[in-house]
Amino acid sequence: MERYEVEDILGEFEFCEYKGECGTIPYRLHIPEGGAKGAPVVLFMHGAGERGTDNTLPLRAALDVFAKCNPETKSAVFIVPQCPRGGTPDDPTEHTWIEFPWDLGSYSVDKTPETWELKAVVELLKKNVAELEADADRVYVMGLSMGGFATWDLIMRHGELFAAAMPICGAGDPTKAEQIKDIPIRTFHGDVDDTVPPKGTREMAAALKAAGARDFEYVEFPGIGHWSWDSACSYPGIGAWMFSQRLSDRNK
Repeated sequence: MERYEVEDILGEFEFCEYKGECGTIPYRLHIPEGGAKGAPVVLFMHGAGERGTDNTLPLRAALDVFAKCNPETKSAVFIVPQCPRGGTPDDPTEHTWIEFPWDLGSYSVDKTPETWELKAVVELLKKNVAELEADADRVYVMGLSMGGFATWDLIMRHGELFAAAMPICGAGDPTKAEQIKDIPIRTFHGDVDDTVPPKGTREMAAALKAAGARDFEYVEFPGIGHWSWDSACSYPGIGAWMFSQRLSDRNK
């Protein structure tokens, strides 16, 4: 897959920092040319390799392909938080969106406390949607790998915020399928992923199908390993599908 600079496709991403009750999270904010008022919002959750404090790495994986292949993105607000890395003498904690071993697949939300990092993301999302006067009816979440786990976790804990979700090579809690069955979801995984095995996504897909999910699709890419996000972000029609979803449609 040819690589692009996401800033060249969508324009400027402002350097921002959220300081809240839970902690401090750097993030990037993109406002479309037409302004943020009434615009849809995409919350993009990066993977483990993009952790840090540079506020730049999260723009280097998947988001460029998503923007290049889906012209609908040009009218959207993008919020791209960055999870700290840690594991240093000054910050010995190894930070993550989800406190669960990624190679084990499905996990229990009830037994896995929400991290402060993810709580901070929810706070900064709500703050930006309100202050920017963006369209709260069209807030979407997508993420890859560690961010794929985060995407599942966010809709399981805060499903009332999101009109649609796109988790890539992550995993969730199949026992929560009933409570998220009405959220439009497109999920993707490579069938030879040995970093985050597809078992977790397969279990979520089976549980959602059994629960009667009304707008759900699981796409498994044959012969593709962990780097399935480029295939997911260039999947035909994925942008048009996402940006057509509205939170208010869920109750119809």
